[in-house]
This record gives sequence, structure tokens and C-alpha cells, in this order.
Amino acid sequence: MMEETYGSEDRGLDRILALSDGIFAFSLTLLALSLIVPKISSGQVNVELQEKLVDEIPGFFIFIWSFLIVSFYWMGHHRVFSFIRRYDLTLMWCNLIVLMFIAVVPFTTNLDIQFGNVQIAVMLSAFFYAIPGIMMVLLWWHASRSHRLVDSELSSASIRLTQYRNLISPMVFLLSIPFSFIHPYVTETIWFLIIPLHPIVKRLSAPKFKKARK
Repeated sequence: MMEETYGSEDRGLDRILALSDGIFAFSLTLLALSLIVPKISSGQVNVELQEKLVDEIPGFFIFIWSFLIVSFYWMGHHRVFSFIRRYDLTLMWCNLIVLMFIAVVPFTTNLDIQFGNVQIAVMLSAFFYAIPGIMMVLLWWHASRSHRLVDSELSSASIRLTQYRNLISPMVFLLSIPFSFIHPYVTETIWFLIIPLHPIVKRLSAPKFKKARK
């Protein structure tokens, strides 16, 4: 039995996007709480403050990285929903799971800041970072399969390119987990492959995409 779908005329998609943008914004804002203003206990404020600020540099870089992760997922979410014209219960649940783990990113950031040199902490961080991407892959597969929730004129090349780009982040995070047995920092270094992979995949797919449109 086919699942019932709903059009955009009842503003259902608007509500889904409004909730999604709110959760993404909340997560990005909450990340700032991972940054701690150093407490100075002695009278040597100038010297001690400089030392403590230096100690906070790794945490600041992790904050920037987490901000980028959420930003990448928000851009991917925006890209996917720009093609979606209808919705159903499955799409709503997939989207809610995406948002649940986006809301968890501040916890993952704090875990990484405090225990970034501990294997189990890095493995958990990679897994938690991957789940929103995995759910985006499933969401897009459900929405684009047989053009169920997307425009019937959307090309198969566009569908494939969107899915390829959805796969980048979760694949990098999951494939980085075994490298934690070498050292947790190796796993964290691999995560940065996400940044160049996005434009590389887009560039490599562009000729096929243009050819399919002709």
C-alpha cells in the first residue's frame, strides 16, 4: 500500500523547513557555549591569561570545525529540500532524526574538546557526526525514488549528483573510525577531507550532469 503524500499547498513543507532551520540555528548558537572564558586565580592576570588562552586554542579550533560540520549539513539539507515538492510521514521522520543528531553536535563538540585524545571519545564523535548524513542519504533516496516527492522533471543526473554529495560527510566520518586504532588524532585529521571532497565531487560530476541535461 502506497504511503499518502501531501502537497505544499497546506504549508506543511514550510513548517518542516521552519523547524529544521530553527534546530540548525539552535545547534550553531549552542556551540559557542563550548568556549570557556579562562578563570584567573592569581594576581598575574596578564601572564596567566595569555597562558590560559593558549591552552584554549585546540578547543577553539574544534568549535570552528563543529560549526563547519553543522553548516555543511545545513547546506546539504537546503539543497535537498530545494528539490522536494511534496512530503509524507517517512520524510518527516527521517528529517526529525537528522535534526535530533544536529542538536547533539554541541555535546559531541564538548566530548571532543575534553577527550579528543581518547579513542572511544573520537569513535563516538565520528559516529554521531555521521548519523545526520546517513539520514540525509536515506531521506533523499526515499524522496527521489521514482520521483515520489520531487518534481517529475528532475533529471536522474541531478538526483545522483545530490546523493553523491550527501554521501561525502557520513562516508568520511565512518571510514575514519578504524584509524582511531592508530591514534585518535589521525581520525580527526581525516575528517578535514570533507572540505576539499565537496568541490571535487561536484567538479567531477559536472561534465556528466551537463551531458545528461542535453
